[in-house]
Amino acid sequence: MDQQSHHIKGVTILCLAIVAAGGVIGWLLSRSSATVEVPTVRPIASGSMANAAPGPHLQIECHDCGIAYRCDVMTVDDDHLPFCYNCGAINSIEGHRGHTGQVAYAAGDIQRWSKVVFTAPASVDDQGIFLKRIVALPGEQLGFVDGDLWIDGTRYQKSLQEFDLLQVPVFDSQHRPRDSQYSFLDRFAVGINEEAWLITTDGEFAFDAAEDKSQQWLEYIHWNVIAGFVPQVRRGSPDAILDYHPYNQYISRPQLNFVDDYVVDLWITTHTAPVFQFRLLDVDVTVDCQGHAISVSQGARHCGQQSIDETTVPKKQPWKIRVGRLDGRVVVQINSQQWAFDIEPILPTGNYIDDRLVRQRPFAIAASAGILDIKRILIARDIYWLAPNGMDNVWQLSSALPPDSFFLVGDNQPVSRDSRHWNQGIQQSMIQGVVQ
Repeated sequence: MDQQSHHIKGVTILCLAIVAAGGVIGWLLSRSSATVEVPTVRPIASGSMANAAPGPHLQIECHDCGIAYRCDVMTVDDDHLPFCYNCGAINSIEGHRGHTGQVAYAAGDIQRWSKVVFTAPASVDDQGIFLKRIVALPGEQLGFVDGDLWIDGTRYQKSLQEFDLLQVPVFDSQHRPRDSQYSFLDRFAVGINEEAWLITTDGEFAFDAAEDKSQQWLEYIHWNVIAGFVPQVRRGSPDAILDYHPYNQYISRPQLNFVDDYVVDLWITTHTAPVFQFRLLDVDVTVDCQGHAISVSQGARHCGQQSIDETTVPKKQPWKIRVGRLDGRVVVQINSQQWAFDIEPILPTGNYIDDRLVRQRPFAIAASAGILDIKRILIARDIYWLAPNGMDNVWQLSSALPPDSFFLVGDNQPVSRDSRHWNQGIQQSMIQGVVQ
C-alpha cells in the first residue's frame, strides 16, 4: 500500500489552484409575524442549510453514474453546468424545474443541533427571518480550530448519530460511471502481485486467498469533482477530500481546506476471513473475527483495544460496519456496538502539493487469508468549521454566551450569514420555532 501500489488504469495527477475571491453570500428569508402554536410552513430563500433544508434548488440525477444530488439554482446556468460529486460527470440542466424550499416549524425543545427559525437581532445589518442550526448553548464559549468545533476550551467530539446530521456524502460504490473512459476501476488500487482482490461485474468487492500471506490492500482513490477549479482539472484526477459542497457548485471561495474527518460505511460478509483491517490515512483498525476484538494503532502508537460482543453480530451476515476519523478520535461501529479511540490529528504542513498527495487515498481495506465480500462502500465527510472570513484556522467568539442565548450557524458555512458574522448569540425569545 505504498509506492508499489498502482491503478488498475493510470491516472495523471494534476496540480490545482483555487480561485481566490473574497466575500460570502448572505441569503435572507421574508419577514413574518407567524406564531408557533401550530405547525407553520415557510418558503426558504436560502442555501445556507444545503441538504438539511434546501432553498431554491435543482434536483439532478447524474447521467453517468445515476446518483441524485441538489445544487443551488443560482450557482449554475447553461455556461456553468453542475458537476456530479460522485463521479465528476457534467450534467445538463435543460428541462429541470427549480424546487422552492419549504420548512415546517413549531414550538419544541431547543437542543444542540436543532434547526430553528428565528428573527435576526436588530443590532446587525442582516435583517429578516433566518433558518440555522443550534451549535452552542447558553453560557458556553465557542471556537473553531483547524476545522473542529471547540466548546469551553475542549474539542467537541460528535457521536456517529450527530455526524449523520451534518455529513456531506462524497462517494457511493453502487453508482458506477457507465462511460468507459472513467472506469470505476480507476478509483481503486492494489499492490503489485496482490491478486486476491476482485471487483465483480455488479460493483461489489471480493477477497479470496486460499493461504495466509502478507496483507493485501485495496485502496480507495478520491477523485477531484469540484466545479470551478482553476486551472481546470481532468475528470478522474486524484485529489484529497476538501470542504467543497456540491450544493454550491461555482461559488468562489478564498480557499478550500483538507477534511481529514470522514466516515466509511461498509456491508461486509467475512465468510472464512479470520482478520481484516482498515486504514484511515495514518491509522490502522484491525477487526479480529476469531478473537472478537478490535484494535487501533497510529504508526507505532497503540491507541487501544476493545472486545466485540458476540450478541451484537447476527448469525446471518453481512455485517454493517462504520469506521472513520471524527473529532480527534477513530470511531468504529459494528451493527449496534460502537467504540471510540483517541488519535492525533494530521495537520497540514503548508506545502499544498505534498499535503494533497498524502490524502488522495483516504481509505483502504486489507486481508491476508480467507474469503471476504464487500457489498457497498459509502464515504461521507464531516462538516468543516469556518471562521467568519472563511480562512482563519483558529477563531473564537469574543466572550461566553450570555444566559438564554444560543449560537447559530448554517450547515453550508461558506455561504451562510449567521452568529459567526454577528459575533453574538440569538436570544431564545427571538426563536420562532423548531424545524420538524
